[in-house]
Amino acid sequence: MWLLVSAGSEADATASTQTAASGKMLALEHEFDRIRELSSDIPCWQAMFWDNMTVNLKTWLLLDAWYRSRSLELPRSGVALVPCLDMVNHSTEPNAHYEETAQDEVVLRLKAGCRVSEGDEVTISYGSDKPMAEMLYSYGFIPDDAPEDSVRLDYGPFPDDPLGKAKLVVFGSRPVLLLKEGRQSTTWDCPFSYLKCVNMEDGVAFKVALETDGGHHLRMFWHDEDVTESASDLASLISGDERWPLFLLRAVTDIQDRVSEQLERIKSGIKLADVDGDVVRDRLVDSATKLRQSETRVLESAVHQLDIEVCPCRQSHSVDIAGALSWAKY
Repeated sequence: MWLLVSAGSEADATASTQTAASGKMLALEHEFDRIRELSSDIPCWQAMFWDNMTVNLKTWLLLDAWYRSRSLELPRSGVALVPCLDMVNHSTEPNAHYEETAQDEVVLRLKAGCRVSEGDEVTISYGSDKPMAEMLYSYGFIPDDAPEDSVRLDYGPFPDDPLGKAKLVVFGSRPVLLLKEGRQSTTWDCPFSYLKCVNMEDGVAFKVALETDGGHHLRMFWHDEDVTESASDLASLISGDERWPLFLLRAVTDIQDRVSEQLERIKSGIKLADVDGDVVRDRLVDSATKLRQSETRVLESAVHQLDIEVCPCRQSHSVDIAGALSWAKY
């Protein structure tokens, strides 16, 4: 999957895997360079790997893919590779499950009521509710029953916002935009969008507090009131403000721009039919095609729904639209 996504340069194969794959590639490049640097003083390593370049970045990518795609999320030990268990396939109706004991041992058990005979395959579930993008990114395939109704996009502050880094710190987690397609409309959820769309002129400010233990903590204020603990749910705090229609217009308009931008990136991306079959297996190309088609549908539906949402937002606030959007220019 890494090779497939990276082949698209700046226009990647899918929306949900774009940021994750780009970050993963960068991390793996740093890891490989670091390993080569640290091992260059070891004569046997130098002779075996580096003099003849028998090991390169592509080798490291393949090794990581083998490890990551076979890793398990254990309740006590976290991500781990368990010999033999790593060969058990996924099924939407598994007949077994694994457990981690108090002795840090991992055991494979049949599910209650299940029986297997000689020659039957033992299967487990890799996750019953994981979206298509996560399954493809982590395991290299998409189950037939994987949810096809959502897209998760990376989201962040304006590049030129002087408060951008402070907003990320107080928000406390990686901001994302979640789009979910319903029967009647497509909804969006992005708590950070409200924090992104207010500035100093609106009443937001940041101060560094010196604690009694000598530590420093960043605090956020809304009209001189400390609201740091509400940073992740700012909409609830500012929805009672008389300027709420303006704040909502800012957020919806920015979400609309982000979705439209992502839709354009997908449509102008690489043609998966032209991907070199010697580099990427056909099965991966088919899965990426399926994911791209699903995400394109959700994004197109979201653009339509956001067009509808923007109109009443504009009508409910008397400020001219050009003036209302001037907040984006710091």
